[in-house]
Amino acid sequence: MRTTYFIAILILANLFLACSPAPSSEPQEVPQEINKGKELVLKMMDKVGSYDKLSALEDVSYTYIYRSPDGRERVSLEKYLFDGELSWAAYSTRELGPYPDQEGEVVQGFDGTTAWTTLNGELMDGEEDLQRARFSRKTNFYWFAMMQKLADPGLTYEYKGTQEVNGISYEKVEVGFGDGVGDAQDIYLLYINPETGLVDQFLFTVKAFGRTDPLLMRVEYEEVDGILLTVYRKYTPSNWEAEIDEDEAKWTEEISEEVSFTNGLSKGDFALSAED
Repeated sequence: MRTTYFIAILILANLFLACSPAPSSEPQEVPQEINKGKELVLKMMDKVGSYDKLSALEDVSYTYIYRSPDGRERVSLEKYLFDGELSWAAYSTRELGPYPDQEGEVVQGFDGTTAWTTLNGELMDGEEDLQRARFSRKTNFYWFAMMQKLADPGLTYEYKGTQEVNGISYEKVEVGFGDGVGDAQDIYLLYINPETGLVDQFLFTVKAFGRTDPLLMRVEYEEVDGILLTVYRKYTPSNWEAEIDEDEAKWTEEISEEVSFTNGLSKGDFALSAED
């Protein structure tokens, strides 16, 4: 369950020079800013839908299933408000936490400023409780909207060439975070399918938990209200060449079901007082 937030808007500028009274016979050099990594990411975003297009749907509700390689699950009803990236969840299955050894209802929220957790209506306000709530609320939101957020301000892009995987010559783009951008400056290495223009898989770090060795995430898409969402994701440890033993890999799965946009949610639905 990984984390982080990223990415900057690319502006490709073609500057056309006006003709002078005495035009030169020499060809005019047209200055351009070209970053192939950004270009590929923005073309991908044309396919999945921009964050502005996602935000126009106002909010989302869906069921989120997180399943470990041994079959244990964490299941939550997730609700997000795109304006401010507010996040809320009520957990129905907690084999993987939060608080797996305690009975009762767990609700988490992020109101745009503060993250919180309640257990049976009681505020869990220890430092570790607050940190876990913030990580879960921001991470779950990010994974849901990741492909749309790849044009967020403060991200860096570097084209890393091509690599053949399962007969497909993928174009690779490394995405990073500028200083002070996001809660952790993780690295994402996108594998963009040249035929579809979509990200089929990517490598990522989880520096918030001290992990700098990469994990390999593979994704499958579903279109909902004109937005392509990675409704099925699975990840496993890897190296930086995305090399894994397919027979021995231990996959963690993340599944989004019953996605519903524009449910009439408001900022008050994400405040701790909403649980009173």
